[in-house]
Amino acid sequence: MRRLGGKAYRPQLAPVLHIEEARERLERMLGRIPDWSALTRLQSGEYGVCAECGTSIPPQRLLAVPDATTCVTCQGRLERVGPR
Repeated sequence: MRRLGGKAYRPQLAPVLHIEEARERLERMLGRIPDWSALTRLQSGEYGVCAECGTSIPPQRLLAVPDATTCVTCQGRLERVGPR
């Protein structure tokens, strides 16, 4: 066994650790990229339509959260139980 960052690991598991570290770095980087999907939905005519139930997203919600893809009702459900 060796030590990596103060943690013991087996050399044969090293590639797995590097892949996991790379995945975590990529997720952090992607979190910093602006969401251009709202622009795509606007161009396709889907902007302001809930992706879950198909109803119109109220203008007040779009003003508060311009990149919203769901109405308040569906967003609440998604936060509680996940996507359909």
